[in-house]
Amino acid sequence: IWTQEIDALMAANRLIESYETSGRSPEEMGDYLVYTREHVRWSWERHFELMYLLLINHAGFYDLCTELSIPHADVATFLQGYDSRISQGDRALWEMVDLVRENDLAQWFTSTESHADLLPKMRTAGGGAAGWAEAFDQFLDEWGWRTETVADPLSPSWIEDPAPVLQSIGTYVASGERPDFDAKRKLAEDDRENALEAARSRLSRAEQREFDQTLDSCRKANFLWWNEDHNFYIDYRTAIPMRKAALGLGQALDLADPEDTVFCFYPELLALARGETRWNELSAQVGERKDYYWSWRECRHQIPKFLGVPPESLSDPILTELDGFTPAFLETLKIEGSATTLNGMPASRGSATGPARVLLGADDIHQIQTGEILVCEGTTPSWTPAFTKIAGCLTDQGGTLSHAAIVGREYGIPCVVAMGNATARIKTGDTLALDGTTGTVTILQRAHG
Repeated sequence: IWTQEIDALMAANRLIESYETSGRSPEEMGDYLVYTREHVRWSWERHFELMYLLLINHAGFYDLCTELSIPHADVATFLQGYDSRISQGDRALWEMVDLVRENDLAQWFTSTESHADLLPKMRTAGGGAAGWAEAFDQFLDEWGWRTETVADPLSPSWIEDPAPVLQSIGTYVASGERPDFDAKRKLAEDDRENALEAARSRLSRAEQREFDQTLDSCRKANFLWWNEDHNFYIDYRTAIPMRKAALGLGQALDLADPEDTVFCFYPELLALARGETRWNELSAQVGERKDYYWSWRECRHQIPKFLGVPPESLSDPILTELDGFTPAFLETLKIEGSATTLNGMPASRGSATGPARVLLGADDIHQIQTGEILVCEGTTPSWTPAFTKIAGCLTDQGGTLSHAAIVGREYGIPCVVAMGNATARIKTGDTLALDGTTGTVTILQRAHG
C-alpha cells in the first residue's frame, strides 16, 4: 500500500513543485494557493490513514511481547536495520562531502565567507568547483525538497536556501572523518537478529509460532521504518508549495518583504489575491504578528517544558512508546535542583562519555563537534546528519519509537530519551557519562568549573 501511496505522492509533489511563480498575477497566485492548500490536506490524509493502522499493528506486537515477558526496549530492536529514504539522503549528503575531498575543494568550505554566496562563485570559477556545483544542483533536485521543521511555511527548503546544507558539508569536510554507513547498518542488523534469537530461546514452541506470526506482520507493516521513510514525502515536503504560493503572492503584490505573507491567515491571502483586501489594511497587524513570533522564539529556553501538575500514571502504550510518558518520566518532571545523576528511558544500547552540546533547534546542528553528546528537546529527520558525528544523544521527550531512538539504534549511537528537562539541567560543555542501556546520565563535571 505504501509503495502505491509513494507513487501518488511523488507525482503530486513534482507537479505542484514545478509551478513557476515569477511573473504571475495576484489572481493566478491565488489559484495556486488554493491548489497547494488542497495538496496539503490530501497529503496529510494519506499520512494519518496509514499511521494509525501501523500503530495499531505495532501495539498488538507490543502487547504480545509484554505477555511473553519480553522487555519493552527489545520490541523496537526487533524491527530495526531497514533502509529508509531519510537514511539514503544522509548517504547522498556524504557523497557530496567525498566529492569535495576528491577534487581538493576544501578551501571553498573552510573560508569565513557567507555560504549564501558559495554556489555562484563556484559556478563562475570553472573546473572542479563548477563541476561540484553542478553535482550539488543534482543533489538538491533529488534531496533538497525538504525543510528543517515539520509543516512550517516559515521554514525555507534546501532548494530555496541551501546555505544550511553547505554549512553542514563544510563542517563534515573540516572533521576529516567519514562514517561507515555499511558497518552501522550491519551492526543494527546483527543487533536485531541477536535480540530475536535471545527472545525466541526463552519461548515455548507455541509461543514462538505466535511471536513469529505477529513479528512477520510488523515487518511487513513496520511502523519504525515508515516513521522515518514517510517524512521525505510528507512531513518535510508538503509545506514547501504553501510557502512558495505565499511568497509568490508577495512578489505579485510587489511587497517590500514578500515573506511577510507567511504571517497571514489563508482567508487573508485569498482576499489579497482577489483584490478584496489591500496590503496596507493588513501590514500593521502582520508586523505585530512577526514581533510576537520572534519575541517568543527568543524566550524559548526560558519557557517551561510542561505546564500543570504531572499525572500519577498513564496507561496508553502509544504515549509511552512515542512520547516516553512513563512513570519514571512523570517523576522526573517533579525533580528540581542541581542533581548530577539523571534518568530517562533507555532507547539505544551502549555508553558514551564526552562534552554536552545543548541545542533547541536543527538550525544549529552545524555547531556540533565530533564526539559531543547531543542534548535536545527531541529530534526529527532534520537532525539525522548530526548522528554521524555525535557520541550519544539525550532528549527531553520521546519514547522508543521516537526519531532519536530509531536513528540512534540504526547508527549505533547510545541514546536516552524521555529525560523531562535535560536541556534545562545540562549546559553546553558539561562532561557527561551516558548509559543507553540503563537510561542513566551522570554529569561528571560542570563547564567552567
